Formats: sequence, structure tokens, C-alpha cells
Amino acid sequence: MAETFALTRRPVRRARTLAARLGAELLLLALLGALPWLVFWPWFAANPADQATVPLGDMTELHYPYRRWIHQALRQGDLPLWNPFLLAGHSAVGDLQFGLFYPPSRLTDWLHREGDLPLQALEQQVVAHLGLAAVGLYLWRRTATGSRAAGLAGALVFALGGALLTFPVQQVIILETIAWLPWILLCLERGLRPGGALWRLGGGLLLATAALAGHPQTLVFVLLAVLADGLFTLWREGLGWRGLARLALMGGVAAGLSAVQWLPALEHLGETDRTLTSYQFARTGFAPRDLLGLLWPPAFGGRPLYLGLATLCLAAVALAGRTDRPVRLLWGGVALGALLLSLGGHTFLYRALYAVLPGANLFRNHERLVLLVALGLAVLAGEGLRDLLEDRGRPLARPALGLALGLGGLSLAVGLGTTLAALGAPPEGQTALLALGEAGLWAALRGALLGGVFAGRLRGLLAGRWTAGLLLLHLVLDLATAHGANNLRPGAPDQLLAPTPTVTFLQAQPGRFRVASEGLLPGDGNAGSLFGLEDIVGNTPLRPAGWRDFEAVVPEVERWRLLDVAYVVTRRDLADPRLRLVHQEGEVRVYATQLDRPGRAFVLFDWVAAGSPAAARALLATVEVRRTAVVEGPATLSPAGAGQATVTVQHERPDRLALTVRLSAPGLLVVSGSYAPGWRATVDGQPAPVLRVDRALRGVLLPAGAHQVEFVYRPTSLLVGAALSAGTLGLTLLGLGALAIRRLVPGRRAQPR
Repeated sequence: MAETFALTRRPVRRARTLAARLGAELLLLALLGALPWLVFWPWFAANPADQATVPLGDMTELHYPYRRWIHQALRQGDLPLWNPFLLAGHSAVGDLQFGLFYPPSRLTDWLHREGDLPLQALEQQVVAHLGLAAVGLYLWRRTATGSRAAGLAGALVFALGGALLTFPVQQVIILETIAWLPWILLCLERGLRPGGALWRLGGGLLLATAALAGHPQTLVFVLLAVLADGLFTLWREGLGWRGLARLALMGGVAAGLSAVQWLPALEHLGETDRTLTSYQFARTGFAPRDLLGLLWPPAFGGRPLYLGLATLCLAAVALAGRTDRPVRLLWGGVALGALLLSLGGHTFLYRALYAVLPGANLFRNHERLVLLVALGLAVLAGEGLRDLLEDRGRPLARPALGLALGLGGLSLAVGLGTTLAALGAPPEGQTALLALGEAGLWAALRGALLGGVFAGRLRGLLAGRWTAGLLLLHLVLDLATAHGANNLRPGAPDQLLAPTPTVTFLQAQPGRFRVASEGLLPGDGNAGSLFGLEDIVGNTPLRPAGWRDFEAVVPEVERWRLLDVAYVVTRRDLADPRLRLVHQEGEVRVYATQLDRPGRAFVLFDWVAAGSPAAARALLATVEVRRTAVVEGPATLSPAGAGQATVTVQHERPDRLALTVRLSAPGLLVVSGSYAPGWRATVDGQPAPVLRVDRALRGVLLPAGAHQVEFVYRPTSLLVGAALSAGTLGLTLLGLGALAIRRLVPGRRAQPR
């Protein structure tokens, strides 16, 4: 009877143990996910006196204006493919930075479907992605090593280090791309082995999500990390060609699901001048002195490199250990290689790679490779802590102790030396010296604390769990202190981009018109997207090359006339009889133009054809643009030289324009808006070629008579990409269905594949 009772209790105890372990894991995941919210709590403070917001930068002047415009367009029932509020119209599906198809952004839109999209919504999205990165890194390393401590250390280094808490907070799409990498690596860990089909599909889905975030350079980093880890796993596990096919399947699923974004992006990239850049453009990265940021966060410009002195010490433990040595060498190599390449043109390594790698000219700011430095060191930190937990790993505390005391002593010498030097320095040099001195003294204190922990572990005075707990606590306090205030600016978020009196004045003006804001309104060059003002300036690195030529060759006042500019916002004192001062706010003046503007569309009866962009630019410098146009494309009609025409706008939406045109002679209908390859035209219901006019505008040739003309923005690349994505999604769902049937139907697993 007692034996039967004991047998009955065993499953109960086993279930309780499993539930306790699961509860502990869920609690850890919740704490990791909540940690970034604790770091950035002033963003969400209820007390106005405690409130802070992100400083002005890329988040406020690039990403938020784009996302707010998309949100408003979706609420109005529009398909936000074409943004009319910058550069006289700009492709929102071709410019990756809009992130039009990024699922979390569209989820945010849905959550705010009843109202406007506040800046705080984007701040919430940033914090959520930091939590996502932390949880993903923990799960990946927990799964790979079986060690909870290794997962926690890696998660803290990755999510709280300078690599994520500095520039990626402002450059949101970088954070949104890299946050998925640990999850992809987790799927890779499981998906390359037999029976991991569901993980492979999940990895492809997550890789596609990272691609849709909209930062190609960071996506390349993600792909490099996935490829390195994938090939390493294939070699270590001896998975052969089948494993390689599984890796290719993940990539194929990702490419297919994200085709709706990358096909239009490639088309748009061909319209920009990013493919014509040089080594001087692409060579930028950390300066060698920035490497001091590995030790002292405020030192020069190397703050993103600061991942904690404890991280460096734990990495030393990992590299000195013998457990899973190939894994440690792999990620140590990733960190070292990324660190060297992050210096850009300061090293021969980058110069050599630039010479032999196709597409190397497309990317700059190689300091962003700190993301891979952080990933590699996060893995090593976790491995090192895992070693210290074990009794046989106690001797490995010796290199960590030596490094902690050595770095602490160096920091103390630098701190005292620069502080003393500051006392005799001129006032203009004291600030930098005192900042470096303070950083050195703080680093010396951290080194001393770490030395005490490692000495205690080496001598057996500290148990493994106490050592791990103290080091994890040190990581949290050190990294959150070093980087927690990087992106905090006192004040309420809703006041940061509040409309100024100048904005209010422009919004109150009647009619449809454009402004030339010169980037002087809140939101810089993207103020138009914030306030619904159609602007001819725009803050985007993916400007069409034709627009650059148009600005360089056509005189400013003529550009204003062609682009239907009614108001010019400037700090200049413009003494021109065609401009009238109508508003002033401090140094900012608003002039009303009196230029005989032709409106949103007009007809010219004289044009010259150019066979290439270079020829068009040269011709543009020789013609009088108010009478003669330079066209690129099939000019099927000869210019009449003179005539009469009337143009009536029947319907106008951002991606659609319907016109009634009457001409006394063959003419060129010119639309006062930017050209892009996705624009299509019909004349009296029949397709007609859209011509590039004056390098930046668009138009269509018309015979004499009355015509109904319609322009619609529907890029073929988008339609093809959408078809590929839909097809891939369908195949993925079929694959999931087949997996479900195999698992649920009895006997299916035993059948041959």
C-alpha cells in the first residue's frame, strides 16, 4: 500500500517541480522584458514634474513624422504608398525608412485607431523592442547552454549595453531590426536539426520581420550573424547538405515574405545616388580613440562601445575556459572582427574589403557594427559566468581578477591624472578633462568591486550562485547608470513637436499649395508629414538623384513656381518684388510668393528630348524652364512650339490625380510633383508612357483636343513583390498545416517522407 501511495505521489511531485521551474522562467522573462521600462520610466511618468521625452533627433524628425503620416492615412482609408508632404511627393513604399509593412508598427496603428498617433507610442515601441531583445537573447543562450545565468548575463549585456541604448534608440529602425536577431538565432539553434521544421518556418518569418523594419545595413549584420552561426552549426553537428538545405529554406521563406518591401526598395534605390557613392563617403566609423569607450563610457565618441567592465572580465574567463571552446572562438571572432571593421577606413582591413566586396559603397557609419560586437561579447559574458558557477571553474576567476584590477588601476591613474591636469588647464579645456577624470575614477571603483567578487570566488569565499548574483547586479547597475540617461530630455512628449505660430499660420491659409520650409519648422525637413503641409524639402537619405539635379540646375525662384510654392519659410531677408513678407516669428520669416504659379498641372508646347540623365542635366541648364521642358522617355510627338490649353483637376489624392485637359495643339502635360517609376498614366482610358520632366517632375504627351488624363501610383515592383509574399505566405501556411496533420493524425509520423 505504501509503495502504491509513493508511486502515486511521484507524478504529482514531478508536476509541481515542473510548474515551479516554469513559473521561475516566466518570472525571469517578465523581469527582463520590464527592465527597459524601468530604465526609461520618465518617458511614461504620470507626474508632469517627472516627465521626460526623447531628445530631438532621428526619432522625432524622421521616424515619427513618417509613422504619424502613415497612421493618419490609414485612418482616412488611404493606402499610404505616396507621401505628398516631402520633396513635392515621395515614395513611401520605396523608401525603406517608412517601414510601411513592418507588423509591429501596424499593430501600434491599430491600438491607436481611435485617435492620433502620439510620440509616446513610438517611445513605447522602442522600449518594447529593447525588452524583446533581452528576452530573445536570454532564451537563445538558455537553450544553447542549459544555463540560466548564461542567458541572463547575455541578455543584460546585449539589451542594456551602449550598443542598443545609444544611437539605436533614436534610429528606431536599427533597433527594430536587431531586436529580432536573438530570436532568429534561437530558431536556427533548433531548426537546422531533424524534426525542426516548425522552427525553420518560424526563423524565416522572424527574419522577414527584421527585413521589413527597414534598415538594410543592420539587416546585413543580421544575415552575417545568422550565416556564421548557421554554417558553424552545420559543421559542428555534421548536418551536411540536408542541413544546408534547411538553412536555405529559412532564407527563402524570409526573402519571399519580405518581397513586398525589398522589390520596391531596390527600384527606389536605383533612382537615388546611393549606388554612385565613393570610398570617402563609405569609410566613416569609430575613430581609434573611441575605443576608450570600452572602458569609460563618456570618453570621446565611443559611448556605444561601453558594455561594462564586468563583460570584459567575463569574456576573459570564457576565452580561458575549455567548455564549448569552438562556440567561444566563433563569437569571440565575431566580436573582434566587428570591432576592427567598426573603425572603417582607419584600418587596412576595411580598405581591403571595400576593394573586393560588391556593394561595399552602399553603407557608411560602420560604428554600427558595435551591434555585432555586443552580440559576441554577450555570448562570451554568459559563457564566462557559466564557468564561474561551477566549482571546477573557480581557477578561471584568476584572469578575470587580473583584468579587473589592471583596468581598475589604469582607470585610477587616468582619473587622477586628468583631474589634476584639469586644475591647471584653461577653462575651455577643463570640461573634457574633468569628464574623462570622472569616468576614470568611476571605472576604478567598478574595477575594485569586480576584483573583490572575483577574488572571493577564486578563494572559495563566495559560492557560485552568490558570484553570479553579484555580477548580474553589477551589470544592471553599471550599464543602466552609464546609458540610462542617454535619451532623456526633461519635458512632456506632446510639447516637443508642438505646432509653432508659423505652423498655425500656414495651416490657416486657404487652398491647395506647397511651402518651402527650409527645415525651420518642428520636425525639421519632415515637418510637412507632421502638420499636413505639402513641402518641397525632405529629410531622407534616399532622395532621388533627379531631384538633386533639379535643385542644382534650376534657379530657386523658378523651382518655386514650377512646384506651386505659395509660401517660403526662411531666415533670409529676401528683397524680391515677387515675394511679400506676411508673417514673422523671431528670426523666421514667411513670404508669400507672387509668381504666376501654373498650379498642380500645366501644359507646355515646347520640349527637348534627352537620351540619358547626364544629357538631361546638361540640357536643363540651357533652357528656360517656364517655356521649354527637358523630357526623358519616348517622345512620340513633336512640339508645336505654341498653343492654348486649360487644365481642370477633377480628383486628387496622394497616389491618384485625375484631370481634364483641352489643347489647341500637341502639348506636354506636366504635373507639379515628383517623378517615380511607379507612376502610371491613362489618356482617355488608354495607357500612356509617363515621362520624366526636368529631371524631377512627371508628365505625359497629349495630342490636340480634349482628354481625360489620370495618373495613378502603382509600382509594378510592389505588385510583383506582393504576389511573391502572398504566395510564400500561402506555402508557409500549407507547410504548417502539413506539420499539424503529421502530429495529430495517428500513424502519420511512421509513414516515409
